[in-house]
Amino acid sequence: MQTPELIPVFEATIQLGEVQTVGDTRRIVQVVGGQFSGPNFQAKVLAGGGDWQVIHADGRVEIDTRYTLETPEGSLIYLQNKGMRLGTYMRTVATFEVQDARNSWLTESIYIATGKKEGDVVSHEFYRLS
Repeated sequence: MQTPELIPVFEATIQLGEVQTVGDTRRIVQVVGGQFSGPNFQAKVLAGGGDWQVIHADGRVEIDTRYTLETPEGSLIYLQNKGMRLGTYMRTVATFEVQDARNSWLTESIYIATGKKEGDVVSHEFYRLS
């Protein structure tokens, strides 16, 4: 049995917008733009997505981010990125849905990401699990 490896795939910068607070434990944060870039993949983040968060008493934040990417060829990709944030640092698992067969490789692996939030910008590094 082979030990899995993490293979760097791309980096992302996500621009956040308005924050809606619902009660004491729920936030919804708008995703208004951003960029994905890597050696074999480029895409922009379209406005209209969001991050549905649950805030825990110990400071942990469950994140469930969903947004749409658009490649330079005009192909749309749906991304759901779920995980946990503690302070400014986060760890997530990403899943993709694609409309163009050229991007089907995104649906054939497990992707994890590390991330950091600074102000209204989130930076991620995405890795494919071999």
